[in-house]
Formats: sequence, C-alpha cells, structure tokens
Amino acid sequence: MLRSSGALLNTHIQIYTIRGRERAAATAAATAAAGATAAAAAGATAAATAVATAAATAVATAAAPEAATAAARTAAAATAAQTVAAASTTQAAAAALPAAAAAATPPPPPPAPPPPTTTAATAATAATAAAAAETAAAAAAATPPPPAPPPSPPPPTKQQQQQQQQQQQQQQQQQQQQQQQHLFDFLSILLSFFSAA
Repeated sequence: MLRSSGALLNTHIQIYTIRGRERAAATAAATAAAGATAAAAAGATAAATAVATAAATAVATAAAPEAATAAARTAAAATAAQTVAAASTTQAAAAALPAAAAAATPPPPPPAPPPPTTTAATAATAATAAAAAETAAAAAAATPPPPAPPPSPPPPTKQQQQQQQQQQQQQQQQQQQQQQQHLFDFLSILLSFFSAA
C-alpha cells in the first residue's frame, strides 16, 4: 500500500509539472499573440499570423507528448495500485486461510498412555500374588480347625462277646414270650366272645 501511495504521489507531481509547463506555453502563446496583434496593428499582419501559428504549433507540439505521457503514467500508476491492492487482498486471504482451517479442524485426540514395561507388569503381578497369599492366610487363620474324630472303641474281649450273645438271646426269648403272650390274649378274647354268643 505504501508503494502504491508513493507511485500515485509521483504521478500527481508529474501532472502538476506538465500543467505548469502547459500554462507557461500558453502564456508564451498569449504573449506571442499579443505581439502579433501589435504587429498587425502596425501593418505586419502576415508576419504576426505566421508568428502566432508557429507559436501555437510549437506549444501544441510540446504539450501533446507530455500530456500523453502523463496520461499513460497516470493509467500505469492506477493499474499498479490496483495490482498492489489485489495482491494485498490475496495475501491477507491466504494468511487467513490457515487460521480458519485450524479453527475448523477439531483438536487431535489425547495420546494413548504408554504400555506398561515388563518390569512394571512383573511388579504388579508379584504384588497381586502377595495380596492373594495374605488374604488366603488370613482366611485360614480365621477358620476354626475341624473337630477331632472320636476315638475308635477298643475291640471287644471274649467275655464281652459272650455277654453280648447272652443279651441277644435274652432279648430274643423276651420277644418270643411277648409274642406268645399276645397270641394267648387274643385267643382268650375270642373264646370269651364265642362263649358270650
């Protein structure tokens, strides 16, 4: 932008310079015309006309290239200013594109934690095994011991065997006697019943 402003300033200065030259030329032409008028008044009309024509031609010839050059320079300066402005706009848009793209792009996910090393895994396994062993030991200490089995009776002696046999025989005899007594009672009831009938 500063370059384009400087170029426009130089162009305006050149235009003012050319216009000053044109004014000087016009002043010279007017002076020549006045001289020609005075000469014509004195009787030198042809000479004055020739002088005026030559002065006007000289002024037009001197001013025309400078005016054309000034106009070309003005157009070139305007084109350069437009080019600089377009380039600045393009640079600003290009500079804004990365920021807009960065704002529209979602942030990357957080990095995954590094895998545990072999030493850390081994230490963790050992700590877990130690904790399990402590838990098992505490459970075993809290569990009461099972009751001792009753002592097995000693094998019976011969005398005890004989006594057991005698007791069994007595029990069998008592059972037989009870059965016989029941049968006798039953028969007695039947006889009394038939006798009553």
